Amino acid sequence: MLRALQNNRNLLGLLFMLPAAVLLLLFLTYPLGLGVWLGFTDTKIGRGGQWIGLENYAFLWGTASRAWRCSTPSSTPWWRASSSSRWACGWRSC
Repeated sequence: MLRALQNNRNLLGLLFMLPAAVLLLLFLTYPLGLGVWLGFTDTKIGRGGQWIGLENYAFLWGTASRAWRCSTPSSTPWWRASSSSRWACGWRSC
């Protein structure tokens, strides 16, 4: 069995990559799952939260559209100026 494992490069590569894949899954999916879970609760720092469902998202939908309407006219000139200066200096974002 050990000799067959040493001769099969694909299986050996998979075996060496397995610990890294497990760590990546753990450290990427846990914060994502926790963030989604917290999005459906009213958790505050230092206390547990209650399940409130989509209330947070409904609040953000209303607040975000209001914030977008207020911030876009004032931020657009700054965005254009910085983009133009970056382009002129040769700093590409791509």
